[in-house]
Amino acid sequence: MHPPPALPLPPGPSLEESLQSCPRLKADDVQRLQEWLSKQPHLPRMSAEELVPFLHRAAYSLERAKAGVDAFWTLRAQAPEVFADRDPALPANRQALDFFELSLLPKPDAGGCPVVCMGFAPRRDLSAFDAWRAANACGALMEVTVVRHPTASAFVCVLDAAHLRLGHLTRAPPRLLHVLLAFIQQAVPVPMKAIHVINVHALVEKAMFLVKPFLGKELHRLLHFHSGPMEAFYAALPRDMLPKEFGGTSGSTAEYHQESIARLHKHKDWMLSLAARGADESKRPADPSQRSAFGIVGSFKKLEID
Repeated sequence: MHPPPALPLPPGPSLEESLQSCPRLKADDVQRLQEWLSKQPHLPRMSAEELVPFLHRAAYSLERAKAGVDAFWTLRAQAPEVFADRDPALPANRQALDFFELSLLPKPDAGGCPVVCMGFAPRRDLSAFDAWRAANACGALMEVTVVRHPTASAFVCVLDAAHLRLGHLTRAPPRLLHVLLAFIQQAVPVPMKAIHVINVHALVEKAMFLVKPFLGKELHRLLHFHSGPMEAFYAALPRDMLPKEFGGTSGSTAEYHQESIARLHKHKDWMLSLAARGADESKRPADPSQRSAFGIVGSFKKLEID
C-alpha cells in the first residue's frame, strides 16, 4: 500500500524553526500529538507544522491541545458554508473580498504581539453582500495570516466599525453568528491579547446588546470599545504602527489588504487542503472514557448549529 501523499505545508516557519524560536515547544510533544491524531478515525491528518499552534494555544498541555484539535475539525465540519470552497479564484470569493479589508500590520505591538486589523470597505450598495461568503473569505485570510506566527505570545485584533451598516447585519442570519462565536471561543488555535473595536456608533452598541449573552467570560474580557477620543486606543497601539485610516502613519488598510489577498493566492494549495479536510462524526469512537479525556468533545456531539 502506498503512503498517503504529503500535505501541503502551511505558510510560516518549519517545525525546526519553531522549535528553535520557542523553548517551550518540544519535538516529543508534537510527535505525541501526531501519534494521538493518527489513532482518531474521525479526524483528518495534520502536518507537524499545523499542530504547533494548537500546542501553543494550550500552553503546551497535550490534553488541551487534543481538545483544541478535535474542536477545530468538528466545528468546521458542521459549517461547510464558512469553511469549504475557499479557492480565492472563485468569483463569489473574489466578490466577497471586496466588501471588507483584513490586514496584518507590519509592526507588532510593544509586547511583540502581531496585530490583525479588520473592517468593512466603504461601500453604499450592499445588495450583493453575502454574509456567509464574506465570513468564508475573511476566515481564509485570517488563517493564512495568523499561521505565519504559530508561536506568537498572543495576537491583537482591531475591528473597525466605521463602515458597518444595517445592511450588513440584516444579511447575517443568526446561525452564522452562532458558528462564528463557537469557532472563535472554542476552536481557533490563536491566543488573543485584546480585541479593540474602534469607531463605535449606535448600531454597534445595539448589535453588542444582542450578542452579549452569547459571549464567554474570556472573550468579554478581551473586548475594548473606543468611540470619540481614541487616546486609550493609541496608548495600546501607537499611531506610528497604525494605518492612516485609524489615525496612524503607517501605510493604508487597502494596501495591507491586497498583501493579504496575495498571500491567499500564494498559499492556495494549503488553503484548499485545509478546506477539504474535516471531522467525520460517523467514525468518532463511542468510548465514553475517551470522550471524557478530551474534556469538551462530548459537548460537540450535542452542538447543533441551526
